Amino acid sequence: MRTTDGGLPVDLRIDPSELRYGAAQLAEQIVALNRRAAREAAVIRGEQLTAAGVPRHILTRMGLPTRADLADTEQERIWQERI
Repeated sequence: MRTTDGGLPVDLRIDPSELRYGAAQLAEQIVALNRRAAREAAVIRGEQLTAAGVPRHILTRMGLPTRADLADTEQERIWQERI
């Protein structure tokens, strides 16, 4: 799954073995992967803008997450899966 930093999917590849789970579960997984890919794309976009000299406070106002934000989100997902 690849997306833009705004969450628009631009590439999706499904391994045929994943079809065994059924449409509903596959759709949930695609949506979850899309969210993760969009967050990662937004982090990359923020890093590119930082390298170009855009101040962090501007990126924050734009809602662009940092790598730390991404790690926090991933940790939260892991905890949710344990419950």
